[in-house]
Amino acid sequence: MNIYLFQNKRIKYFLKKVGADETHLKLNIFQGSNQKTYNAIGFSMGDKHQITTNGNSFKAVFNIDENHWNGNTSLQLLLKDIEEEAS
Repeated sequence: MNIYLFQNKRIKYFLKKVGADETHLKLNIFQGSNQKTYNAIGFSMGDKHQITTNGNSFKAVFNIDENHWNGNTSLQLLLKDIEEEAS
């Protein structure tokens, strides 16, 4: 299993806590000027919600994972940790 690090990430347009008890974090993020958007989920990371909503960039450690939902399969970033970057 490979682990990756992206830096200088920002939220593009979608962020919410998910799960019955809102303990998971689901977001679409982009890096740099290419504006390529990546779907990401962080299980048990609902408490990191504030890091991604303050408008500052953050870094994320993740694996690439297959998401199987309603008969469809897509790639997503499976977040392992996120941390706000220093200004």
